[in-house]
Amino acid sequence: MDFYLGERMSAAPTPVAPTPTPATTTYTPNPAELSEYAGLYESDELSTFWTVSVRNGALVASHFRTSDVELRPLACDTFRADVLGDIAFKREAKWCIDAFTATTVRARNVRFDMGAAGPSR
Repeated sequence: MDFYLGERMSAAPTPVAPTPTPATTTYTPNPAELSEYAGLYESDELSTFWTVSVRNGALVASHFRTSDVELRPLACDTFRADVLGDIAFKREAKWCIDAFTATTVRARNVRFDMGAAGPSR
């Protein structure tokens, strides 16, 4: 059995070029903004702490078991660092930073609360 579909067929659609992805903007906090993150952060869950400070224009996290780790800004209140993974700083009602959560491949949203050594409120 033969079929003739010539009158039912149309020209192939014109391919659509992919939409270019907009360039990602790099978030670059100024020194005053970086100083808001400085403090001692403690995790009850892990019974440990990290000290976050500003050094040479960069945010650095220190822990007694590892070398210092630079926190690379991704967006406001969001950073990425070796060892700690993705870090999201949390703000309280007065807009002061009071904690951060760290998410890695093995752990999600581990909370570190700013300790007594943190900035005064």
